[in-house]
Amino acid sequence: VPPSAATDGLPVPSGVSIHGGYDPNQGWARVSRDVAATVLTGNHVVLRYQDINAETLLDEVRVRATDAPEDRSSVGVIAIRVAENLVLRNVAVFSGRGGTGHAGTDGANGANARAGQGGAGSPGSDGNATPSAGGAAGRNQDCLNNTQGGDGGRGEDPPNQATDGEDGAANGGDGGSAGANVGDDGQPGAPGDAGSHGANGAAGLREGRINPATAVWVPRGSVAGVRGNNGKGGGGGGGGAKDAGNRPGGGGSGGGAGGCAGLGGQEGFGGGGSFAVSVMDGTLRLQGVELFPARGGTGGNGGSGGVGQLGGLGGLSLSDQSCVNCPVGGNGGVGGPGGCGGNAGGGGGGPSFALFRINPTANNLLSLANSNARLENYAGVSVNNDPDQRRLTYRTGDPGLGGDGGDASSRLEALNRGLQCSEAAVGGEAGYAGDIGCCRFGPGAAGCGDDLTNCGGQ
Repeated sequence: VPPSAATDGLPVPSGVSIHGGYDPNQGWARVSRDVAATVLTGNHVVLRYQDINAETLLDEVRVRATDAPEDRSSVGVIAIRVAENLVLRNVAVFSGRGGTGHAGTDGANGANARAGQGGAGSPGSDGNATPSAGGAAGRNQDCLNNTQGGDGGRGEDPPNQATDGEDGAANGGDGGSAGANVGDDGQPGAPGDAGSHGANGAAGLREGRINPATAVWVPRGSVAGVRGNNGKGGGGGGGGAKDAGNRPGGGGSGGGAGGCAGLGGQEGFGGGGSFAVSVMDGTLRLQGVELFPARGGTGGNGGSGGVGQLGGLGGLSLSDQSCVNCPVGGNGGVGGPGGCGGNAGGGGGGPSFALFRINPTANNLLSLANSNARLENYAGVSVNNDPDQRRLTYRTGDPGLGGDGGDASSRLEALNRGLQCSEAAVGGEAGYAGDIGCCRFGPGAAGCGDDLTNCGGQ
């Protein structure tokens, strides 16, 4: 089956039988598949039987699906609306590994450079100088809303009194107090609070749904992380009082701006399934058949949250060399760093079953009985109740592993900035596995149900 034939299985028309086991070394005599194997392969879904209304035989062949690409499932044979007309005789079907779920992208970091620094307050000077102005608040051009620091307070210049520094915007750091008595320096502004980290996304479940167009398993993703919150601006420093010689005090410096938050990591996708045979609406007749599923696909890793930007430094208030004893204004408070984005959970592992039964209707659980397989001897007599025959036919699959949750703290930017983000998100669940699995809620439903090994007695 050439890879270009059909990505969801080469369609086999009703009434067209495929016979293998012919040996060119023995004059094309027919022998068992173990002597002269006829192998059908080439795609992650090999054969598709749909709307089969006449007896159709797949005989003396091996069907070997390839490992599925990312996010896809591997199926050897898909049977849709086949009534009891499709017979597999002396057939071995091997599915490949389910595709790995794609990993979620990491959230964008806050800017590499620090947020805007507060301006320095003007120093005190002799009595003939102009009043000592406070430094301007630091601003963050990347996230202006509620991250601005506080302006520095004005130094005392009689008869004008010294003023307190302003608070950082939106409950940012408190402004420093002005010098209260002659010769007092202004007090520094308080630092702004760090922005809170965004919430982590939930881990991916091992559930999935059925694609209505192809009857192929589609895994779910995990939940993305939430954007962090911006840091708060630092408070402005308070202005200095006059000195004993009535010379003005220095102005307080502006507070640094708060840092921008990191964005949340994106969800990891669930692993694809591995099903030797899938059936939806019909009863497969299995005569001397062996079904071998491979491992379900590994879930994709969740994206790590973006690392917050460092807050701006507060301005530094310096004394004038011509007035070394003049009181100085307070330094501005440093802006708080932005919060890290939340980490996304890891994607769930993919399922693995020898036979996967799909309910042909979305919500009628009783319809699941219409999708089944029957073990028969070569005379067409049912041997469904023979436990040895069931064991030989349906081999047990291995579940796909869940993907890892994102971890912003492990990102190089977090280490370089000295920031501790939220703990890593939870990894995805391992997939379901067994000999026979069931999608109890078929195409059109939001999902197959919370346990693929539960066929609800149908």
